[in-house]
Amino acid sequence: MKLVHQCNYSSCHKLIPQNQRYCPIHKKYEVKQKQEWNKTYNKTRYEKNSLTANYHTSAWRKLREAVLARDNHLCQECLRQGYVKPASHVDHVEPAVERLDLFWQMDNLQSLCPSCHTKKTIEEQRIKKQGQKKWANKKGGLKNE
Repeated sequence: MKLVHQCNYSSCHKLIPQNQRYCPIHKKYEVKQKQEWNKTYNKTRYEKNSLTANYHTSAWRKLREAVLARDNHLCQECLRQGYVKPASHVDHVEPAVERLDLFWQMDNLQSLCPSCHTKKTIEEQRIKKQGQKKWANKKGGLKNE
């Protein structure tokens, strides 16, 4: 028995083979969606002057490893709360978007576990959306600037 599912185009209920995403009628949307994704990816990945381009350099990889080693590969936020959890992310204490001059400063970097990094990123995005200038400090909590 062949495995089938519905076409991914909203409101299309045609059954298609499992290895396809769209029915023949809506196949053009798959191509368009992929082109849009590639356009966005290439814009941020390969722009020489973009902030994200810095994350793809050997200098960043070396600095990242140095920060993880300095922090003994432990999440600094968890340690502040009395937990011991391994870190796999290196995070800017003050967001690099706000302070480009601090991007390469080791004392503006901290090791975080994935869950703490996600929480901090969500909080930074919420604050940015509200138009406030606050960010997490190394001792926990938020500081005003």
